[in-house]
Amino acid sequence: MKFAHGKKKGLMPMIQLQRSSSGCAAWRTVIQNLTIAEAQWKEPKFKRVTVLHRLEGSPAVTGANNFTDVKNGEWYTNAVIWANANDIVSGYGNGLFGTNDPITREQMAAILYRYAGYKGYDVTAAANLSAYTDAADISGWAEKAMRWANAEGLITGRTTTTLVSGGTATRAEVASILNRFVEGFVE
Repeated sequence: MKFAHGKKKGLMPMIQLQRSSSGCAAWRTVIQNLTIAEAQWKEPKFKRVTVLHRLEGSPAVTGANNFTDVKNGEWYTNAVIWANANDIVSGYGNGLFGTNDPITREQMAAILYRYAGYKGYDVTAAANLSAYTDAADISGWAEKAMRWANAEGLITGRTTTTLVSGGTATRAEVASILNRFVEGFVE
């Protein structure tokens, strides 16, 4: 098993996801092996795009790097370029992707929603989010994706009455969301 980049103490297994049940089993291993401290770590956005790029078999990249904050030649560069070229991510504008910014729950929903559309999966499900007291806080660009992600059971409330859509997704949340996505759509 390969390990993710980082300090030795914080190494986390890097999953070489394939379109098979072994990829799903690998996600289960990651989730089961998270310590409490690791589960609360904030996940940078570039890692989520890298997972999807690997899930696709790391296709060759032909597009240009449109982001000034994504350094050329880094281990995640091709994944970000691929995701941008396929309209899975678009960044913040003004050439910024937010490479090291922690991913929010609504960004996670939007990325998975766009990836599901890219794959041709059914993205018509839409939950009524009015039971969540903070539903009005969902960014306009993320509303459709959050409704879909909630309807599919990918992103549920942090509590029974709040979604915290703009809140940073913890490593445990990201692992759970990705596990649900892989089990629900890829297997």
